[in-house]
Amino acid sequence: MRGEPCAAVAGADVVLHGLDPMLGIATAIRHRYPRLPLVVEQRRRETGSPDALPAGCVPLRYPCSVSGQIDALMGALADADR
Repeated sequence: MRGEPCAAVAGADVVLHGLDPMLGIATAIRHRYPRLPLVVEQRRRETGSPDALPAGCVPLRYPCSVSGQIDALMGALADADR
């Protein structure tokens, strides 16, 4: 994002982010669009502990079915409406 607006993200109701959170993309989205629900895949490390997520992101446990992804997106939307 490099600090630039993103029309696809700005026009979204919710974002499902499947890239490594350590890349900083999820953090950049949260910074630029703080009210936008952001669901982030949360993988487990070799130690079995879950990866850390950027603040304000909704975790999606990995691996997850398509149905699980839809449920996470719908839950994030419902929470944003409250």
